Amino acid sequence: MPRPYGFQQEIDTIIRANGHGYVRVLKFDYERRALLLEPLGLSMQDIKLEPKQAIRLLCKILRQAWLVPSGADQTINALEYKAQTLAQLISELWVKLERPCSEKIISQALSLRAAHGCF
Repeated sequence: MPRPYGFQQEIDTIIRANGHGYVRVLKFDYERRALLLEPLGLSMQDIKLEPKQAIRLLCKILRQAWLVPSGADQTINALEYKAQTLAQLISELWVKLERPCSEKIISQALSLRAAHGCF
């Protein structure tokens, strides 16, 4: 799926989010395509959640991220685009990474998306 937004639009989205569902941007430079981001805590891999817990946490974060208002210059439905690309990414990475988890986990992630209101 082609990316409808450029680097500047992506930075603007993260800035508008102000830390809700996205990392907080401390400084940025459009010309250099550079960002200074707030430090984050442990990764989800490091906290070793059960798959269902990890999916619930990701859905909670996505709900926050998807509440960020669209920029004035965005012409497509951002929520629909994010939903489609995330589902596609899950499926593609599972194959590309040589099936790092069971197919059941992937199926569960894709089916839980609707149940938890992710997309």
